[in-house]
Amino acid sequence: MIPRRSLQKWDAPYLLQSKARQIVDQFIAKKITNSRARSLLRDLYKIDKNNPMVEEHLNTLEYLDNWSDIERLWKEGNISEAITKAKKSHNLEVREHMAEVLITMVKEGLENESLGIEVINIMVQDAYELCPHNPVIQEYYRISTRFPRR
Repeated sequence: MIPRRSLQKWDAPYLLQSKARQIVDQFIAKKITNSRARSLLRDLYKIDKNNPMVEEHLNTLEYLDNWSDIERLWKEGNISEAITKAKKSHNLEVREHMAEVLITMVKEGLENESLGIEVINIMVQDAYELCPHNPVIQEYYRISTRFPRR
């Protein structure tokens, strides 16, 4: 018979990671909701706040939840509400994604001349408020400040 070894302190992170993976798998299989999965992951996070996998899974589920709300608002035509929700999000990926969407729209609007200067200024300002440290957005912002304002 193989002797059972005692639980070592370095086993705990791996057990948490395994449990986190199980939670995500249940969510993917639609056995639990996003909010239930986040709640369970938050409980794991309380046990070990330095576990990168638990934190990564939690951030991903928060991103999915936030982005689905924003996407719904956008599709319903509530663009400014969607942008405001992204600005209020604590999830950096949500803010970055919305900023990328806005900058992509600005690029396309400039290429096909479908957006007016005022709309471009607003979209660039919103993108900058979402991600002020992004160098690409900083450059668009710098250029847009040269456009005439009303």
